Amino acid sequence: MSYFKIIEKQKILDSIINTEENFDFQRIQRFNNLNQLLELLFKASKSYNLSLHYILSQIYPNIFQPECDIRNEQNILQDIDKIRKEIFLVNFEVYTEFKYFNDFVLNLVRKNLATSNIIVPDRFKSHYFFEKIEDCKKYLKELRNYKPCEIVEVEIIEKNQIIKVDNTLLTTFQNHYTSCDFYNQAKECLTGKISLNPLYEIVFQGKYRITKNIRCY
Repeated sequence: MSYFKIIEKQKILDSIINTEENFDFQRIQRFNNLNQLLELLFKASKSYNLSLHYILSQIYPNIFQPECDIRNEQNILQDIDKIRKEIFLVNFEVYTEFKYFNDFVLNLVRKNLATSNIIVPDRFKSHYFFEKIEDCKKYLKELRNYKPCEIVEVEIIEKNQIIKVDNTLLTTFQNHYTSCDFYNQAKECLTGKISLNPLYEIVFQGKYRITKNIRCY
């Protein structure tokens, strides 16, 4: 079966890609550097039932406006101050790097599912396909400030792991979401649940061949 993939750098036609040898080392390194911050955010939100939006509004008041009453409990203020210090320590860019919080949650869900013998691919070491060109276009349309890219057709050669998920559950969130909301939605995604407006994504590990260049965007 053929799938379609969005790529930023042109690939040679008929080239064979092994996902075990082609993943984003820089992204993994940055994720590891941010891990303590992401854990602080997750735990503070969970412990005090605070939305991530609220926590960030206390650190970036010129960017995020709180949508609930300000909470002045000393322990909350102390934990938010720890988050603030860690943000500046690791030079966290909230506009472009909040995606790592979602990665943190997905990784947590994946590890917890593994304890129940439900194995899903590590997203950092996977490649992503769509079943239709129209789905690629829809995904690109919903991205903000995406880089110029092209769509290629791919053919599976060797399959190690593959699952089909609803990308909408990975990219559509509400301002009131707490860590638990992010976690529950990620778990729904990784266990095959779908949204009212699904955008199906293939998460793949193995080898595949580039069979056709479609066009640039």
